[in-house]
Amino acid sequence: AHVWVENWGYYDSNDPSTENHSRAENFMLNFIDKRSTEELEKPYILQNMLTNEQSLSLEKLRSFGGQAFWAYAGFARLDDSPPQWLGVPPHEPAGWY
Repeated sequence: AHVWVENWGYYDSNDPSTENHSRAENFMLNFIDKRSTEELEKPYILQNMLTNEQSLSLEKLRSFGGQAFWAYAGFARLDDSPPQWLGVPPHEPAGWY
């Protein structure tokens, strides 16, 4: 599952207020709560729940999660010059998340 609070308008990376962070956190918790893994009998894997602001400080988050390698968009090839990002949706700047 993906929870893109910034893309979906629940978080403003230019607003450092507690209210802004709380709004994003509440949305994320509610989003997860409304999706039942018990009904599907499948594990729930939360990916991409960071904001652009948070993704720039990976040192602080290095013990928070793991790796999930996959891509759903992009046309990168090994011989691209300049190199292209694979898996970057067209609505996001390259390397945003």
